[in-house]
Amino acid sequence: MKQRGFTLIELLVVCILLAIMLAVSVPAIHDSLISDPLRKGARKITGVIKEVRYRAQTSMGGCTLELDLSESRFGYSCVDSDEEQQQSSVEKKPQRLVVLPDNIRFESVWSGEKQNITSGKVSLWVSTKGMMEQTIINIGDDDRKMALVTQVFRPEIRIEEKALSFEDLD
Repeated sequence: MKQRGFTLIELLVVCILLAIMLAVSVPAIHDSLISDPLRKGARKITGVIKEVRYRAQTSMGGCTLELDLSESRFGYSCVDSDEEQQQSSVEKKPQRLVVLPDNIRFESVWSGEKQNITSGKVSLWVSTKGMMEQTIINIGDDDRKMALVTQVFRPEIRIEEKALSFEDLD
């Protein structure tokens, strides 16, 4: 009677080969996904947009996502009562302020009437239902560009590996 199966030596060889393959691939995955500053910046912006949409749904008067293209930072502020909404002419400090990673900058923002904004400050309104205008936020470093695309009735944010404009979406 002959038994079928693997010997201990065969199993050890397979485990050693798997360990070598993991040791070679993990640093490459880490460099490309986790430590890439451009992707990190895109994840930060995506996270704040999702947070703003949630906060807008729980506030009384919606929120404003504020992008400072010149300083490469962004944040949001929310209106929590009717009195605050009436005082909209007063400049409010963002409730959360985030700075993009080093060497990452806002390239342009396409929003509203298909206008392209490349400098200064941009305010994007988020309604109490968590909706905002279709917007394209282009970020980049010296070598590459990325675009974050929001759509009016869709909660997800699409990330593209190149800069976009509204003409690219049509």
